[in-house]
Amino acid sequence: MNCPKWVIDALYILIGCLCVALSIAVFLMPHQIAAGGPPGLAVLANHLFNISPGLMILGVNASLILLGWHSLGMKFLIRTLVAVVLIALMTDGLIFWLKDLTLSHDRFLSALYAGVFLGAGVGLLFKGGGSSGGWAILARLIADRTNITVGQSAAMLDAGIVVLSALVFRDLEAALLGGITVFIAGRVIDGVLTVQPSVLLVNITSRHANELRAVIDAQFGIQGTVIQCDAADSPGEKDLLHLSLDRRHLKTLKTMIEAQAPDAYVTIADAVGVMGRR
Repeated sequence: MNCPKWVIDALYILIGCLCVALSIAVFLMPHQIAAGGPPGLAVLANHLFNISPGLMILGVNASLILLGWHSLGMKFLIRTLVAVVLIALMTDGLIFWLKDLTLSHDRFLSALYAGVFLGAGVGLLFKGGGSSGGWAILARLIADRTNITVGQSAAMLDAGIVVLSALVFRDLEAALLGGITVFIAGRVIDGVLTVQPSVLLVNITSRHANELRAVIDAQFGIQGTVIQCDAADSPGEKDLLHLSLDRRHLKTLKTMIEAQAPDAYVTIADAVGVMGRR
């Protein structure tokens, strides 16, 4: 029985919120590491004014959402609002219940783990059709009114928080650790959102392309496409066989090519994405 998509999206959002809250409450707050975005502002505000981190996250994100609500779809807006409220509640709840818990006394390790949890949380929220709020809206508004790209705007805003943390905490190391957290979080977000397909794109140039296609069809049920062309390095035709193949079958394919088409020139690439049925 297939699980409804809305249930899967809800699980992504719930787990994503928990990961972001854990990053703030367990790793960033105890070691006074201010990564970029509202979580970084929450750490700074708590240190300067003793403001609840959850309340600060909710206030900053709600303001940003109101600032750019017209550019967000209704479904995305609602899911983002739900995520922001959950992150705020979970963050304050974890700080209250885990106030005596210290997983690591090493600030560097805490910065690394904070980046992993923060990146995983944001990535899962995006997969669930929402977001954690943050600089995305403000960066988009800046980009619309200047020649600065969204990515550059977000990077400058994050850098501003990191630099500000050095002044607030009077600790250059805190700023360096915040930069590490931001970097790790970005890489983890990419990893969560970019799942490598198991499909390879294979191009085989050979004078035996048609015969090879028949053998591949009999073995894998993949017909492929033969494109007739002239060889650039030698006289006569040398056809191109283009096909997509499951990564698990690559070794078998190479053995078949060596046996059926010893003159073949083969190029293999990862498919960025796959859709439709074969």
